[in-house]
Amino acid sequence: MRRVINSIRVTVIITKASKIEISEPECIAAWVVLATQWPCRLSWIIQCAEDAQQRADIDGKNVADSKTLWKVFSKSRAELYVMRTQIEDLLERDGDPEMFEKFLRVDFQFTIKDLKLFEQVTVNLDHTIRKELAQIRGTSRLKDSGWMRNLAPLPITAIINMDTEDVCKEMERMEYPSKYIDIVKSNDLKGSALVFGNADDLKDLLGMTFGEWTTFRLHFLGLPPHLRPQYKNTPPMPSQRRKSRSPLHVAHPYSSNPNLVNS
Repeated sequence: MRRVINSIRVTVIITKASKIEISEPECIAAWVVLATQWPCRLSWIIQCAEDAQQRADIDGKNVADSKTLWKVFSKSRAELYVMRTQIEDLLERDGDPEMFEKFLRVDFQFTIKDLKLFEQVTVNLDHTIRKELAQIRGTSRLKDSGWMRNLAPLPITAIINMDTEDVCKEMERMEYPSKYIDIVKSNDLKGSALVFGNADDLKDLLGMTFGEWTTFRLHFLGLPPHLRPQYKNTPPMPSQRRKSRSPLHVAHPYSSNPNLVNS
């Protein structure tokens, strides 16, 4: 509790010194509590928001500042769940998942605009968490639109939400021959089929050349194992090891695809 109070005091001082106006002062305390109680989930939201802004800049679009942080988290929750085995130690730093949902969805509906303000004055968030999440997510920082759009792995949450038409449009944009797009249509290959299906079966079904398959796999299935960096998770606090709760609360269970690693 003393740590939270001290963090609130320091945040208020920095906010005033930076001449940042917060419409509701109690939101400062709420933000400090959010960063203290759920550092992993908040870091994930910040990373997702930054990635979305980066992609919007490349595509010449805008990200709505009015979008709530809960919507950002909800949209990317499936992706976070798939990553759970790699970030279990980070997730164990967080408090109760149901309370997190209530906090952002009901009690304090922070937006992207609020995030941009508070990110400048946040003093109680371990930035190494976000760095590790960014590495695992594998989001490129390159501004080269050609590489980013055609080769960079799509976020898994974006792929999962694709229907067959979306997959076909993405392949058309990447200028794949129509014969491959017809195969996707005739077999009703949605994004979920790409993520959770057998990669070897998919490769045989599409019948692509080696170069075509390599690009397709990188864009839709992510980096092959020999190019993936190794991560060392930060060990949790001793008291957190004893927690028996699930590391991530999700509405629907998903299973990660071992073929994404082995293909």
